[in-house]
Amino acid sequence: MFQATIIVALTCLHLSLIFAVITPDPQCGSTKGCYPPTCPVGGCKDFHLRWEDAAEYIRFKMVASVPSTGNVWAAIGFSKDNQMKNSSVVMCKVDPTTVEIGYTDPLKNSYAALKTVSTLTNVSVARNGSYMTCTFARIKKPTEFPTQIFALNQTDLYLLNAHGPLIDGIPGYHNAIRQASASTLSFVNMTDTTPILPTTDAPPTSTQMATPSTTPANTATPLKITISSMFLTCLAVVVTLL
Repeated sequence: MFQATIIVALTCLHLSLIFAVITPDPQCGSTKGCYPPTCPVGGCKDFHLRWEDAAEYIRFKMVASVPSTGNVWAAIGFSKDNQMKNSSVVMCKVDPTTVEIGYTDPLKNSYAALKTVSTLTNVSVARNGSYMTCTFARIKKPTEFPTQIFALNQTDLYLLNAHGPLIDGIPGYHNAIRQASASTLSFVNMTDTTPILPTTDAPPTSTQMATPSTTPANTATPLKITISSMFLTCLAVVVTLL
C-alpha cells in the first residue's frame, strides 16, 4: 500500500506541474486593476497582470508562462493603437535576471532598452517551474525619454504582452502567444475591465518581439477542467491510501 501511495502522489505532483495555472488576485477590480479582468474556472493559464497605485508610481506584478529551462524574457507593452510598433515596454529577463524599460521603434517592431534613473524601482524577477513572476514599480509621469516612455495616467493605452528566448542577452523571436487588450485600459481606475484579442502585427525580425496571434491565451478547455478534477481525485486517493 505504501508503494501505491508513492506512485499516486508522484502522479499528482506531475499533473500539478504540467497543468499549473495562475490564480488571480482576489482584490482584482476593487483595490487592484487586473488583466485579464477575469480568469476561467481554475485560473488563468498563460498570463496575468495586476497593478495598484503607489503614489508617483504604479506597482505591477506580472506572472507569465515561460519555458522551464533556458534564458527567457517576458514583457508588457503600452501602446496607443494596440500594435507593437511605437510601444513603451517593460521587459523582465531570467539568466541574466533583470528588469528593464524600453521601447519599440515607431517604423518597425525592433526593441531597444533605455537607460533611466527613476522610471523603474522595487524590481524583482524569478522563475518557478514554468512560470515567471516579475514585480516592479513604474513611474506614472516619466521625465526621462517622454516620447518613448508613455505616461500611465492617460486613458488611451492598450496593453500588450509576449515572451520569448534570450540569445546572448538579447530578446529573440517571441512565442506564438501574443496578446493585446481589445480596448484601452485605465491604470489609475482599478475597476476598469476589458476583454482581450489577438493582434495583427506584421511578422518581426529575429530580434523583435511582436507577431500575429490567432489563439487567445486565457481560454478554458474541457481538458483543463478534466485534469483539475483528476488532480483533486488524486489527492483524495492519496489520503485514502494513507
